[in-house]
Amino acid sequence: MDDPKNRPDVQRVLRSERLKGREPAISSLNPAGRVVFPAGYPEAMRRAARGEMPLGDYLAASKDHPQEIATLAAAFYAANRLEEARLLFDGLCRLNDDEARYHNALGAVWLRLQKPEEALSELNRALQLDDASIEAWVTRAATYLVMQHFENAAADLRHAIALDPGKNSPAANRARQFAWGMQQLCQAGQNRAPAPPGH
Repeated sequence: MDDPKNRPDVQRVLRSERLKGREPAISSLNPAGRVVFPAGYPEAMRRAARGEMPLGDYLAASKDHPQEIATLAAAFYAANRLEEARLLFDGLCRLNDDEARYHNALGAVWLRLQKPEEALSELNRALQLDDASIEAWVTRAATYLVMQHFENAAADLRHAIALDPGKNSPAANRARQFAWGMQQLCQAGQNRAPAPPGH
């Protein structure tokens, strides 16, 4: 078993979810580094966060509580525990195949795991379910960039930006930054291009 003292990142992320008004969350760490949970905190989630319960068992025990699973998976993702996040988001996709946000999240995990083909598959499914998901358009654009499919990436970025004319979405603003960066790279490449022969 993993020592809970070695897992403060997940615990910190889960605790911050509570501060944002999202439950369930961890209330604090005691001086010995052990997790202190508020009353009513799901036992299975608590054990999974501390590494005391296999994640497959946690998924089976919590299948009727997808938001709880998603909260823990997001905490693993934020703590860069990507295999654990992948396992949970994959389980969520299997339990709720029609939920675009889970496919988007799994695509983001695959991308960070440097598996762009798997990411693309999940992101295509997310957009098939919800083509108004700015986050999915931006994540798919990032995937296309990794795959060096620049025209596809640019098209996805344009789509994400078009979905947010008021410039209120952090994801669309990230798309604007990506698009600006792509434009700068293209301009820099044109400036460095060799002169045509005979000039």
